[in-house]
Amino acid sequence: MTRELHQQDVCEVTDNDLQTEITRHLTGDVLALAVEDSRLQSLVPIAGQTTLFGDHLDFGETSDLYAAPLYDPNNEQAAYFPRNKNERFHYGTNSYDTIVTLFPKCGYFQRSPPFMDMTRIVRPGGTLVAVTGLQPESPDDHDAKWWVPASDDVDLDTIRILRSSGFKTPILVNVFTVTTSTERHPEAAVVTGPADRREEVQA
Repeated sequence: MTRELHQQDVCEVTDNDLQTEITRHLTGDVLALAVEDSRLQSLVPIAGQTTLFGDHLDFGETSDLYAAPLYDPNNEQAAYFPRNKNERFHYGTNSYDTIVTLFPKCGYFQRSPPFMDMTRIVRPGGTLVAVTGLQPESPDDHDAKWWVPASDDVDLDTIRILRSSGFKTPILVNVFTVTTSTERHPEAAVVTGPADRREEVQA
């Protein structure tokens, strides 16, 4: 889906920055789900830390933000993004109007399972905004590693292609409408929790 983007009629090129693009798609109850990865530190607080320079992304005053790492078989993890259909986030089905998810560069098999469960969390008719392959600390002309997620439970509305002086390599903001209320794999194990590591650090 990420090949030949210029031939996709849903693609729109914009000079907006990432904050502006995210803000224009926020409605109702908002949940931001970010991969806990040091490469995203300039965009979202990771492990309760804040940056010395610049501001983190703003998802609205009443939004919820949750960060967990991708699954790593080499490390013991108290929480991590779902890695297959038998795992899920701790959030209830149809509990948010909008989800914004931020993914860094990652492996092929780490991408789909979290996105599939996010479609469960968003209410039918709600919005899922996926910003993928982020490498904010890389040189402006780095090779893009983004992708466009896909699911039978969503319709792809638009792919917003961001180009700016700060990001010569485009950023993709993929915007979907959730089309189903189906609760897939209801027996899936919960692999995240409300008491994430950022809260433990602050306690």
